[in-house]
Amino acid sequence: MNAFKEITGLTHDEMAIFLGVHRSQWSMFVCGKRSLPLEATVKLNELLQYVKKNKTAKTSRNFLENESKTVQKEWQKKLTDLAIMHHQVNKKIEEIQKTREHLLAGITALDFFKTKKDNNSLQTKTIENRIKKSLELNSLQKLAACELKKQQIENEMFFLKQKMNV
Repeated sequence: MNAFKEITGLTHDEMAIFLGVHRSQWSMFVCGKRSLPLEATVKLNELLQYVKKNKTAKTSRNFLENESKTVQKEWQKKLTDLAIMHHQVNKKIEEIQKTREHLLAGITALDFFKTKKDNNSLQTKTIENRIKKSLELNSLQKLAACELKKQQIENEMFFLKQKMNV
């Protein structure tokens, strides 16, 4: 990138148009292979002086302030969305944990029924299958995935809160 673009923020085409020269003429000037016509040199000098003097012009400050407000609003919305997701994941974790507790109690009860002489093995097998299927749906892997999702949400919320306080 050339120094003029860094100073003015304008592309080669934009500078050439502003100075009233061909793009190739401007490019050659930037490379040091050619000089600019006097009128273009005066315009360039005026532009560079103005940019240097007004680096923090009111227009730039207003733009930056508005941009910052927009970003803050977007981050606040994202933070709200994350808080909702966090609440939902927490509920899901609690639901899985409760379901697993009930199912594990059911396994214990099933063990008790198996020890009885009047045990209906078909009914016991049906209950056992239901518990196994339900445990598969509410597996430790699913619980861990939800806890990981919760941690990711918390990390993102923490990061956003830090950025918003800067």
